[in-house]
Amino acid sequence: MNRNITLITTFGVECTPHNECIPWALEQAGWKVTVVAPNEASSLVRRMFGCRWSWRDLQFGGRTGRVRSELNLLREAVRARFGSSSVIIASSQGLGWRGAALFLGPKLGKRLVYHSPDYYDPITHPVRAWLEGRLMRRCDLFVTNEYHRGYVYRAQHRLRCPVLISPANLPAAWPIPPRSEGVRREAEGGVASGAFVLRMNSTFSPLRMAPHVFEALSLLPSRFRLVMSGEGRGWHPEAEALAHRLGIYGRILMLPPLEYADMLAYTSNADAGVLLYNNNDLGNYFQGPGRLTEYLACGLPVLASRFAGMESLVYRYGIGECCDADNPKAIAAGIVKLESGIASGVFAREKIRRCFEQCFAYEQWAPRVVAAFENLVSKAPKPQQAPPPEYWFPAPPSDC
Repeated sequence: MNRNITLITTFGVECTPHNECIPWALEQAGWKVTVVAPNEASSLVRRMFGCRWSWRDLQFGGRTGRVRSELNLLREAVRARFGSSSVIIASSQGLGWRGAALFLGPKLGKRLVYHSPDYYDPITHPVRAWLEGRLMRRCDLFVTNEYHRGYVYRAQHRLRCPVLISPANLPAAWPIPPRSEGVRREAEGGVASGAFVLRMNSTFSPLRMAPHVFEALSLLPSRFRLVMSGEGRGWHPEAEALAHRLGIYGRILMLPPLEYADMLAYTSNADAGVLLYNNNDLGNYFQGPGRLTEYLACGLPVLASRFAGMESLVYRYGIGECCDADNPKAIAAGIVKLESGIASGVFAREKIRRCFEQCFAYEQWAPRVVAAFENLVSKAPKPQQAPPPEYWFPAPPSDC
């Protein structure tokens, strides 16, 4: 049985590990892996775990130029089609709409897998959604991050292949930077005592409800601090103007772009994570995003939007609070609840970390991923139209 795979993605893999969790799980199970991606030479997963897979840098986007980028992508698709791998994974939305042309024609005995961490709304993106559907109906397996997306994709595009749910969760084996007195002092910003440090692992964005978080911070005492990622050399002009207007500029540490490990160092030295979203699409309303597990891996409780999926996870596992993300007063009240819960031991750091390891870490899904790919190469694909299998998180530990 040929257990070689080639994964092609248009996503850079030097910023977050989420897009390479699938090949990491497969390599651990004995598969021979080749990854083709922009900046693959700087892959976080390969560096952190010492993965031995073959790799090629895909010259795509940036200064490469539009025509040259597309030709490079076409060359890699042809190379995979005629190569030795038995499975080709087209990973990322960028390959979703391009894949209808890139993988047109005979599969030459190979299994074709499409992995999409996002969703093309057919109203907003009618052409790309249609092209993506053409690719998906040719696939032998479809992989997505969240159950409801999988279900909607299946119905929208009339899929005849199995659907696998593989959330973009951080592995428990991922090393978390230790607590640092220096980083903590920087985050506290000179507060004499009792500082409460909030962490947003994102830049200033209305999608992440950052303007509302700023307003909420202005309603709280000065001991409440916020650490978040900046753009370029630091402050986004709109964020800086709003912070000055609200009188909270000195209470926000705006970080320059950092390596992933350095970014997590500020997370592990915070008190709570902010995970608020605007209800703008299917995924935000139902899923628990990969960023959630960045906070949990560092032992932080979270303040999340009161959406169906996230609210269910937060309260079922006792990992934080939820609030109306459109209401700064509700956000401020939720932050105060987190502070109180941490002080009383409800959100103890060790407890949050243990819950992450036992219920949220990617290792909980790796066996299902491996089983789906083993089944893909050991049996002839059969048309199948069925809902995605149940994938709910494991039962909470007794001390959650």
